Amino acid sequence: MEKKISSKNEFYAEIKLQRQTITKIKNGTNHFTSIQIDLICKKYNVNANWIFGLEKNVFFNLKNH
Repeated sequence: MEKKISSKNEFYAEIKLQRQTITKIKNGTNHFTSIQIDLICKKYNVNANWIFGLEKNVFFNLKNH
């Protein structure tokens, strides 16, 4: 089952990101942690290689995993 994000606040809570930290990430002074990236990939079926620019597919094909 594919999980969808209904709001930014829900997404921030899901990956344990404090709201004030997102501004720092947008400004480039902070970055997503490996734990947050792992949570994003697991909860939303996102391909980590896409995040790092290594693959074109954002999502995994569930039939292959």
